[in-house]
Amino acid sequence: MTVEGNAGEPVFLNFNFDGVYSAVADVSLLTVTYETTTPPVLLGAGASVSGLTMVWTQLNLDMQNVLARRTDANSTNGYLSTLITGREPKVTVDPEMVLVASEDVYGELAAGTTGRFYAEVGSTAGNKIAIGCPVIEYANVGEGEREGNSVAQLELNAVSTTVSTGDDEVQIAMI
Repeated sequence: MTVEGNAGEPVFLNFNFDGVYSAVADVSLLTVTYETTTPPVLLGAGASVSGLTMVWTQLNLDMQNVLARRTDANSTNGYLSTLITGREPKVTVDPEMVLVASEDVYGELAAGTTGRFYAEVGSTAGNKIAIGCPVIEYANVGEGEREGNSVAQLELNAVSTTVSTGDDEVQIAMI
């Protein structure tokens, strides 16, 4: 699963699925109700990394799930199901560079400093997406430019806040 967005455009949640084939059966046609809600766009997101509000244009959250098929000789398809056996969620954003006194991204990368990531997409109640990573660590700081402005290409690892559960790196809520 990935979350991808560019400033002023709708944010997309992309999913890839893997599963077991099930035989086709005849069923009644569904009654379709078409959605009329306008998808939220990436504007007024109030995003921050380690408490610093950024000037940025792109967001990408990749769960980097590791999928493992459960092979099964007893199954007519050769496998029983698919499991998520691991993940390493990563957030990438492209904020404008700021003074080291405001945010020392290179120092935080070198020190292994942790922080927090948060962004909210949309402005209408019931049609907003909140994305939070309670604990992030800098994985890489690249350099780039956007129309003459220096930008940092930040790669942030979302890490678990508790070793025992290991399933709280990313929080996505529809609010």
